[in-house]
Amino acid sequence: MAQCLLHSLVTVPFLLALVTSQWSGEDVDATYRWLAKPYTACSKTCEGTQTRRVYCEGRTWDFGAVFEADEDLCELDDPRLKPIESRSCGVECANYTWIADRWQDCTSICGYGKQLRRVVCQKITRLYTIVTSDNDCIVALGVPKPDTSRRCNSDCAYGTGPWSACSATCGNGTRYRTIFCSRTKMSGTRQTVTISNCDDVMPLDDRPPLYQACNLGFCCAYRWKADPYGQCSRICEGVQKRRVYCACYYPNGSSTSASDTTLCKNYDPLWKPISQRSCGTACPTNTWREGAWSSCSALCGPGFQRRQVTCQLVTKISTTTVSDYDCLSTLGGSKPSTIRCCLGKCKIVPGP
Repeated sequence: MAQCLLHSLVTVPFLLALVTSQWSGEDVDATYRWLAKPYTACSKTCEGTQTRRVYCEGRTWDFGAVFEADEDLCELDDPRLKPIESRSCGVECANYTWIADRWQDCTSICGYGKQLRRVVCQKITRLYTIVTSDNDCIVALGVPKPDTSRRCNSDCAYGTGPWSACSATCGNGTRYRTIFCSRTKMSGTRQTVTISNCDDVMPLDDRPPLYQACNLGFCCAYRWKADPYGQCSRICEGVQKRRVYCACYYPNGSSTSASDTTLCKNYDPLWKPISQRSCGTACPTNTWREGAWSSCSALCGPGFQRRQVTCQLVTKISTTTVSDYDCLSTLGGSKPSTIRCCLGKCKIVPGP
């Protein structure tokens, strides 16, 4: 009985010291472990932080008393067992925005129509970006969804190509050009469309003319024209040349050279004039004219033969007998022989 009373007297102050944390437990045989209080509320609604108090708990071996001890006593056992003091909490923070595509071309080629575009709600986080429901953007941004359609008016206009050449080479003719319809696209470029689209929305008087009259002046009368002949190339039997060309004759009598000679071949039925001709006197040529030999003067035995040799002046149009001197002076040498020896053929008469 007395022993139990003594034990009680020792225990009460000891326990009181433990409860009031006036003793660190360094001199008491005890076991130690890490303990943690509950986490606090999250600091933010998204991507916040929760904290808690982590401490070292001691329990004596003899009395089984529990007390808060220095953290060093728990770390001596295993510092890796200490619980974490904070953690992430709340949902992942995200930004919401409306994403609108470029307006499409007007549904009407010309005039009033409708333009469409795609508008989506986009959720953006640190890790990803996704398309989400339209209601998420409406709630987060507090603004309605942007328009996905609107009224439009396609700007159409007539256009023209260059004028063609006049259909006539002179006088009255007609020239033509192409007419087209174009509109302005959303990109700012012009697009050619069927011309009926412009006709449907624009007054007919606004359409440019397809053709118009043209006049290239007086029509030429094309004829061959020849310049005067030039000088003879030689005194005798020469050549004279002249320029023959196709000329354009105007009503006032003037003329110009035409660059295309086929115009005269097409318009002038007359044959093209000659461009050269012979000129000058006939060039003379001296030559000996030898006549035929006469019969032998002797009927039997030696004799002679004669012939006529004259000097002739020969041209293209005539032959004239001139003096022997003309041939000797121009031809040189001597006059051909006018006589030669011959032998008559004797006839043998048989005797009585």
